[in-house]
Amino acid sequence: MENSRVKNAWKYVLPAMLSHICFSLFSIVDGVFIGNSIGTNALGAIGLVMPFVNAIVAIMMLINVGSATIFAVQVGKEDTEKT
Repeated sequence: MENSRVKNAWKYVLPAMLSHICFSLFSIVDGVFIGNSIGTNALGAIGLVMPFVNAIVAIMMLINVGSATIFAVQVGKEDTEKT
């Protein structure tokens, strides 16, 4: 039983990890291309805006994970009225 829980957890954890890795790689590649093609001012602008983008993504993930958790609890209770 414990093994099936670990397998089920990896079904959800692995895509989340891969999406975070892709987002990080996107930021790195974006910085390299902007820095080499446009210049240091544009790279500075990207560095200035990225924390705001990360904050928006974090808020979206907070809402997503929270609502998925509430939905999963209601499905587990078989409460079809609230789902």
